Amino acid sequence: IETLQHETLLGSELFIEKYLLNHPNKFDLIKAMKAIAQSGNTLLGQLLVKNYENYGEDKLVQSYALYAIVKLKIQFQDTANEVLLFANDTDPLVREMAAIVLGELKGIKFQNQLSTLISDNESRVNIAALTSLLKITDGDDKRKLITLIKSGNLLDAEIAAGSLKRLPSKLALEIIKESLIDTLNIKVSLRIMESIATLDDGDARIFFNWGLNHKEENMVIQTLFAIGDRSLLPERSLLVPFLESEDVAFRSIASWAYLKHPC
Repeated sequence: IETLQHETLLGSELFIEKYLLNHPNKFDLIKAMKAIAQSGNTLLGQLLVKNYENYGEDKLVQSYALYAIVKLKIQFQDTANEVLLFANDTDPLVREMAAIVLGELKGIKFQNQLSTLISDNESRVNIAALTSLLKITDGDDKRKLITLIKSGNLLDAEIAAGSLKRLPSKLALEIIKESLIDTLNIKVSLRIMESIATLDDGDARIFFNWGLNHKEENMVIQTLFAIGDRSLLPERSLLVPFLESEDVAFRSIASWAYLKHPC
């Protein structure tokens, strides 16, 4: 189920459904809901709608259910009311999910709620709100996210770098171009590379060249994984020098990444 939260695998729908129904633990339910959002399967989404009220005992679980429903663009009459309730919840994790859900919705009342959440006193909430607002306004105020990524506050910078995966590829790569610098903390740089791995398109070769030539071995490894995850043919040639590397880890990951590309 961990893999299915990030990758879509053909024929996994029945497994996800059984996992959802047979694992009542809070954290297992959240994993299943993230997998449903990733799957693109509306039938699984309808299952969440059917059981939505049953998740009400835990607002965080219910907020993840709403996220999957909205992500799959399923008609749900309570979406607007629920997301606004979550945005005012006392639990910052629920407010964070509300901010993420709001980034999938259109309408001035949702945009206004995001503007309010940007002033939230919890970093994870206000950064999620900023990223969602950037998403629905095509990058207005992107300098704020760039400043956060390059800031000396490591926790905020990591959260901001991780939030890039929710943005359209073009906008995310524009922000990365101004953020990925040699003086950046390695933890933040790794989060940026993780985000690049999730972007569906856009030319990331300049960033991959940067990562492959990095002095830190874990950055090279993360970059090789990112190239494999994207599996875009123009980037495949970057793997060739690593296919015969003396480093076993480099060689094996590069081989995996190369084979993931279409022939």
